[in-house]
Amino acid sequence: MGFVRRDAAGNGSPRRADDTGASAVEFALVVPLLIMLVFGIIQFGMTFAQILSLNNASRQAARVGVVGLNNCGTLMAQIQQATTGTIGLKFPLTVTVTRGGAAVCTATVTPTTVSYSPGVGSATTVACPTGNSTQSLSVATTSSGTFAIPPFIFISNYQVKGNGVYQCELS
Repeated sequence: MGFVRRDAAGNGSPRRADDTGASAVEFALVVPLLIMLVFGIIQFGMTFAQILSLNNASRQAARVGVVGLNNCGTLMAQIQQATTGTIGLKFPLTVTVTRGGAAVCTATVTPTTVSYSPGVGSATTVACPTGNSTQSLSVATTSSGTFAIPPFIFISNYQVKGNGVYQCELS
């Protein structure tokens, strides 16, 4: 019910205490938490979109790699096309293509360039050559994400990964 007030002499009927600023104080205490919650939801959505983009790009590249005699250059072009424009995704991406557990090619991918790691394949390396139909082709894509929305910008980097695996179809 609140505090009861009387006049200076202690007489009179009880009156309800003045609580005019209580709502403003409660609002001031709750608003920062609500803002953090809303920004957290937005950031989670952006991170989820990045993960979906990398998974989609990896699956698409793996699918392209197993349906024909496509080379690593074609796979990397698929990844470039599928990831360019993803909100908050940091380039360069690290892409590793493996077949039967052995690395076929490894590259660093940006929206405009592809740099292959020395000694681990090249743009002309065929992803699933004839005679490997019992093996699976795996494309793993890794990026580092950053929180773009305050108050989470103090967390500078986290890893975002995508993976796609298909069975080589050529015999």
